[in-house]
Amino acid sequence: MGASAVALNGWIEIYKRTSGSVQNAFDIFHDALQKNGNSLELMLGKCEASEKLKKFTVTVDTVNNIIVDYKDFSPAYEMKARVPAQI
Repeated sequence: MGASAVALNGWIEIYKRTSGSVQNAFDIFHDALQKNGNSLELMLGKCEASEKLKKFTVTVDTVNNIIVDYKDFSPAYEMKARVPAQI
């Protein structure tokens, strides 16, 4: 399964709103990033899932990776500005 299909599966898990679905989404994104490398879609999903799970250190680390790998992706700077206030 390609990175886009995996990302879609992860986003579906995030929005299921059932017990454990966000954790499942986090695991999907985390595993896919290890297998497929740094895909923007996967990193954004991991950020969303980790933020919902209140794993703010993971969120900041992932946003930092986005900023390094995708310098022109300006929403990452907004995400980074939003998260540290919650740590």
